[in-house]
Amino acid sequence: MASQIEERIEKLNARLVEKLESFFGEEAEVYQDAVEEDETNLSRINHVVFETLGFERIGHLTLRQNVNVYYFSENREDLDVLQVQFLNALAGTGHTCDRTDKGTMQKKDTEQFVDVLTFELKRTVKNVC
Repeated sequence: MASQIEERIEKLNARLVEKLESFFGEEAEVYQDAVEEDETNLSRINHVVFETLGFERIGHLTLRQNVNVYYFSENREDLDVLQVQFLNALAGTGHTCDRTDKGTMQKKDTEQFVDVLTFELKRTVKNVC
């Protein structure tokens, strides 16, 4: 039987995945932690990766966890608007986003670059056994 904290984390992850899938659309696949080369079509980059990070104790029974969401995309012109829309779209997921970043990375074995948006999320988890 899963502990309450395991259930809470699983529920938060499920809500986040649902929001990522609905927000970024069917054409963007969602992955946790990393994308293996055999999991996606790397000829056209359009996917989302989320990774859960460390915890911080903010109360006797309350922990805060950081979660990063990375959106990798090619040929999309509305990235500034997309960042603001995502900041406002997290209601009901148990997550908040206070910071974003925009950059690029080079596609493997090519001279092409893809856009990378980073969303720094936080969530609160009750530490009850």
